[in-house]
Amino acid sequence: MISSVDRKAARVAAFAAIVPAVTGVLLVVDLEPAERAALAEAALSQAWALVLGLVVLVVGVWWIMRGGLHAQDQAARRLAASARTAAVTNPAHRAESTADTVGLRDAAEAVNALAERAERAERDVAAQVAAARHEVATERDRLAAVLADLENPVIVCTQDGLVLLLNDAARVACGSEGYLGVGRSVFSVLDRDDLADPVRRALAGERVTAQVRCGTQVVRVRVGPVNESGRATGFVLVAPPEPGALRVRGRAEDAAATHLATAPRPALRPVVYDFRLLELDRSAPDAGDDLRTLAFTVLDLETTGLNPLGGDKVVSVGAVRVDRGRVREDDVLDRLVDPGRAIPLAATGVHGITDAMVAGRSRLPAVLDDLARFWADTVLVGHDVAFDLAFLRPTADRHGIEVPGRALDTMLLSAALNPADGEAHGLESVAARFGVPVFGRHTALGDALVTAEILVRMIDQLAAAGITTYGEAVKAASSTRLARDSAKRF
Repeated sequence: MISSVDRKAARVAAFAAIVPAVTGVLLVVDLEPAERAALAEAALSQAWALVLGLVVLVVGVWWIMRGGLHAQDQAARRLAASARTAAVTNPAHRAESTADTVGLRDAAEAVNALAERAERAERDVAAQVAAARHEVATERDRLAAVLADLENPVIVCTQDGLVLLLNDAARVACGSEGYLGVGRSVFSVLDRDDLADPVRRALAGERVTAQVRCGTQVVRVRVGPVNESGRATGFVLVAPPEPGALRVRGRAEDAAATHLATAPRPALRPVVYDFRLLELDRSAPDAGDDLRTLAFTVLDLETTGLNPLGGDKVVSVGAVRVDRGRVREDDVLDRLVDPGRAIPLAATGVHGITDAMVAGRSRLPAVLDDLARFWADTVLVGHDVAFDLAFLRPTADRHGIEVPGRALDTMLLSAALNPADGEAHGLESVAARFGVPVFGRHTALGDALVTAEILVRMIDQLAAAGITTYGEAVKAASSTRLARDSAKRF
């Protein structure tokens, strides 16, 4: 496909070829017939030199114009990308004003001046919002502290079972059966059919007790309505006040109840909640592939080396959930992995993981089994996600573990949003561009959290560029030159 730069350069080269031709015609018109014949004979005898000179002239003009136009085009692309970044995601970002063209330098300075004003305005607004929310946050934190100290599991859900709030007791009680967190479906842990009638009655205003399957166990819960403006907008699950949190019934009742009652309880973490999901759940029930409503699992690995085909193995897995544009820092997976081989000193120098640290840890198939439950029904995201999948997919295929069928690469999306030559798309460079602080670099969970924050900001900038769905994002990423180069590695 011919670029606009090539077309412009070709037009200038064509004009350069026409000028000597027109000049020659004008000279010939004024000559006498005998002189024209002599000139024609001389031209024919030196035709090869004339043609070669014309070709050199055309190619030279085309090459010089193409280089100049390409440099100007790349500078304009870089400026446009910087302006979008400053306007949409990071007002602290500044455009480089090193272009050769005076007009582009002036434009860069104007963009930076607007970005500085936007940054000041955003700081002022953020301070006002923070002050306005302080009192409400204090009351919510008090409520959260009370719920966190409760021995009874408490889960608040929307009408469709989306978790709005849960305390630590609920996480502990359901932790062996699946990953439960804000933004996840409660039906991923508790049986939907068993809860169907109790939830229907709760939404009608009743408070009922029900027996519900939780994996291989049966638990007793109380289900009641969550009321808003006189109508039920969701339901709340509370386990009865019995020793051992949830009371387990069935063949293993005594053993399970004894285990739950006597097992050492970890220190309680703060209750987590997000009632904003209630409004989002109403406003976009059929959002489909809209990036702003999808759930993502952002993944990163640490390995013994960079060659999955040459025997390098995984030593650490980190993952965090991103749901409806929010990073769920309370919903993470962080595992060390026994690679089954020695970790080279060069690799330890990068991520700090030693043979002693992974000794006795689970092997990759067991960790992948946990990861499969964590990433269920989400889009997989990574910075150079092809690298991560090259390490995980062979083991997953051998053990029949399902890998998400949909994936996005923040490295390639960065290339789509910043297409100019010379732009850096490494994790630290992209984080700096989007104003994301980098902590815990070269730890799996630390890099996953940084990538998750980049993804949230990137979704806003993609929307500003007209890319709002998963399919559009994949198309934009796969059309980059970086994607074509990356596809040759594995």
